[in-house]
Amino acid sequence: MTVLKEEIYITLAYWLGQIGCDVSVDRGAIDPECFNILVGFPYVNDAVIDRLAALEAGYAVFDVELLDDGKINYKPETAHWFRPPLDRLFRNAKAFLSYFEQSVQFMAQAYDLPVYKLAPACCPALTTHAPRGEADCDIDILFFGRVYDTRVPVLNDLADRYSLRLLDVGDVTTSYFRNDLAARSRIILHLGHRAPFQHIGMMRLLSMAHIGAFSLSEERAEIEPALRPLSAWWDAEKMPLVDCVAHWLAHPAARREQALIAQNAVKAQADQRGLSQFWQAHCAP
Repeated sequence: MTVLKEEIYITLAYWLGQIGCDVSVDRGAIDPECFNILVGFPYVNDAVIDRLAALEAGYAVFDVELLDDGKINYKPETAHWFRPPLDRLFRNAKAFLSYFEQSVQFMAQAYDLPVYKLAPACCPALTTHAPRGEADCDIDILFFGRVYDTRVPVLNDLADRYSLRLLDVGDVTTSYFRNDLAARSRIILHLGHRAPFQHIGMMRLLSMAHIGAFSLSEERAEIEPALRPLSAWWDAEKMPLVDCVAHWLAHPAARREQALIAQNAVKAQADQRGLSQFWQAHCAP
């Protein structure tokens, strides 16, 4: 299990259940008696695609990555998913669900699919921990995600000055273990991806807000408005990251205030119109 995958199916199953759907979650299983929702399509093979296409009840594709310009996260090495023969996965699907406006627009235009843009919402199952008091935090900064070449100098600079804990995507762990580390941490750091795909992931901000952790994220122009309250923001053009971290470490009350703003913002999010429209169109009896 990687550091950010569990929340994807936990939240989807919870929100579907909230609108009246009878949901079961399984790994690699296809139920011929039910409408199936595929999560994580880049991990399936030709045999799975053919089994999905044969479903009488049909299936939808749900993905939390950004799909645009015939690529996943604008990575050229993923373009084969949007060309024959693999793109039959989308051509045979009944619907596509995503959190990204770019994704739903691209999939609607490329495959003439019914698309549904979902909104982040509160999911009590994600509230596994509560933050510790300042004196009980033994980690200054927690970073979880991919540690690639452009991030290494920044993270090394922080490690020279502060207590830094890293969870790379290759570290097999659970969201519970990661959240336990987050509860012990003063700052949860979120760095943007390399150009051209530079966004801050929605699910990581949502997960940390649920447990009342303080998030500090690299400023990105394309952040959706609903995500802005979930984090404090660092602008690399205005301040070195080490200085920004020093500021927030020196002001624990301000960190707690921002964490409460994020937590309250998540608790107030309950917009399930997109998911309800999908359910009524494809699943409701």
